Amino acid sequence: MNLDLAGRVVVVSGSSRGIGRGIAEALLREDALCVLNGRGADQLEVTRRELEARFPDRVRAVAGDVGEPETMRRLLSETLDNWGAIDGVVANAGALKPVPEVDIAGDDWDWYWHHNFIPAACLAQACVPALTRSKGAIVIVGSIAGKEDFGAPLPYQSAKAALAMYGKSLSRRLAPSQIRVNVVSPGNILFPDGNWDRRQASDPEAVASMLADKVPLRVLGRPEDVAAIVVFLLSGKAQFITGANIVVDGGQTVAAS
Repeated sequence: MNLDLAGRVVVVSGSSRGIGRGIAEALLREDALCVLNGRGADQLEVTRRELEARFPDRVRAVAGDVGEPETMRRLLSETLDNWGAIDGVVANAGALKPVPEVDIAGDDWDWYWHHNFIPAACLAQACVPALTRSKGAIVIVGSIAGKEDFGAPLPYQSAKAALAMYGKSLSRRLAPSQIRVNVVSPGNILFPDGNWDRRQASDPEAVASMLADKVPLRVLGRPEDVAAIVVFLLSGKAQFITGANIVVDGGQTVAAS
């Protein structure tokens, strides 16, 4: 299917590796122009060079936390000064760390909020003027942990649930400007050095048991599985879809309900 994304400019946060990188690669294969972003400058530069080698003159990168005003200023400047428009935004940045089950310190709540909600909201908000001109689209990458209790850290689940509601509410507010906003909620996604890669390496039997018990398709997902939905939602083929929360989880939330 021709998604008509050639020459469209898309910003993808959290795209140094994993799901974000998979989304960027999928967009580049559709001949889009991509601005990568990640907190770690070294890993981001490695990814930029690898993608630039395959997709010359269609990749740029801005390192830093998009929850910080200075990073957003540089990202907007890099994108608009070079390519003149923003047609799509993928708010993918997020992070996990261990915390107690219930007795969670205030600093840990702040950490989760700043890593899993604030970057998406700041990125979307900052890009609205450019998206108004292009009548573009926003896709927020959340998590099934924002829909059901799968045992993820409480502040992570809370931030992802808030993110899903933010996307739904934002879609209504931006609809008069013809900006579409959708959320994609992945389940267990396997990629190198990711959470499920480490779990599978340390205890493959436990992972296999979890898949057999909780995931009807009995497999881990891949970044490509999430990327396919995200790229479709950014395209004109999805012009009548806004305010949706699309789950990509092998049936895990269905089994839990």
